[in-house]
Amino acid sequence: MTGQQIQQFRKRRQPVERAAFGLPIVFLRNGAKVTSVGERHHRRASLLFIHMTRLSNRKYALVLAFFQAQLLEEHEKLKLERQEPPVYPDLSLIDDFIQEVSSKEEFRPVMEVTGW
Repeated sequence: MTGQQIQQFRKRRQPVERAAFGLPIVFLRNGAKVTSVGERHHRRASLLFIHMTRLSNRKYALVLAFFQAQLLEEHEKLKLERQEPPVYPDLSLIDDFIQEVSSKEEFRPVMEVTGW
């Protein structure tokens, strides 16, 4: 998977959905610049860590670490610069991304690490 493929995955989603990958999200709506941020927090790193590492056999492994944490504080919603009603971020988008990457033959075998 290339950086372009990752970018295309995000572009297929609505800007508010993409907040799962971190804040702020800046996009155009009806020709106007709109920014999606938290009600109290304007910046937040992605909960998904993406790393490509070279193995001893000269092949590469894609490492996706999804930190199971809250993107925003409890009950904090996303808000748009245009004062649209706030919404809660949906982190299932990261699970969708991991499923899509896992389904690619070039990234097999896939190993899931849980409980840490």
